[in-house]
Amino acid sequence: MAQEDVQFISVAVPREYVTQVYGLIAELTGSHVIASPAVPEDGTGPTGDGAWPDVEWQVKDLLALAQHRLDSVRTMASVMDILSGRPGVGVSYSALVESLPIERNRLRGVLSAFTRVLHRHFGRSNWPMDWVQSGAASGDTGNKSEYYYSVTENTAQRWLEARALTGGELALLHRRG
Repeated sequence: MAQEDVQFISVAVPREYVTQVYGLIAELTGSHVIASPAVPEDGTGPTGDGAWPDVEWQVKDLLALAQHRLDSVRTMASVMDILSGRPGVGVSYSALVESLPIERNRLRGVLSAFTRVLHRHFGRSNWPMDWVQSGAASGDTGNKSEYYYSVTENTAQRWLEARALTGGELALLHRRG
């Protein structure tokens, strides 16, 4: 069956079975995707005030991000590829637009929606990258205001490791949890 022929439906599953259901779906489809549950298995998630936890990005989390099927998340994976090639160096929004096959406004939408994706699919609030605003809005004179995105050396290393994993290594990583 072609990817575009696949239809998805929502099914309520008790939290303790979510990982097993993902595993069954992976077996049925022959997929090696490690899916992150909407809320982590340890019960963390939004607090009474709606806050989401900051959770350090591990290789398996980055792997789930890299293999996510949403087009917007695939775009973010491409952003991570660019940033991981230059850890610690800020890459401007304009440079990202020039490097990606995406329109400026579409990337803006993807970035705007990414926090919601992290809440819903990864059970966290923190991005795997940092950003700062530079230019006129931040007090610099003579420059147009623009955002600059970067990843730490540690995150870049983990991202590159996630990108390099093979099917057998994926299964081992999944078993180790």
